[in-house]
Amino acid sequence: MNNHSHNFTGYFNTTCVVSIPDYEMPAISGSPCDTLTSIATYIVTNSAKLFVYYQTDWKKLFLNAEHLQGKQATLKIYDSMGKLVNNAESKTTSGYFTMDVNCNGFAKGMYVVSVETAKEKIQQKVILY
Repeated sequence: MNNHSHNFTGYFNTTCVVSIPDYEMPAISGSPCDTLTSIATYIVTNSAKLFVYYQTDWKKLFLNAEHLQGKQATLKIYDSMGKLVNNAESKTTSGYFTMDVNCNGFAKGMYVVSVETAKEKIQQKVILY
């Protein structure tokens, strides 16, 4: 790495070191910058995902979950204060869970939608307006 120093005497009365990066320098073992110069290896898993869509005209939440491990799923919806406002159970079909929820009685605001099986719990936030 090439460092260049500049003397700003008279104004700052100090010496500043300007760092000019050397992009051809190899990674330093154990450095947090190793991730910038090396290829990370990881295993891709089919982890569960939850998709939530709120349809304002119909006042309905449409929920889709995929890659679920359990055979039975429990849907729970919490308001912003943590109060349970909806609770429903349904079977999963080949790892998929689909449900729509009528939100006519729900106040406007943020909600946490949770889908739980015996093996996992996935959550998503949604805003009703």
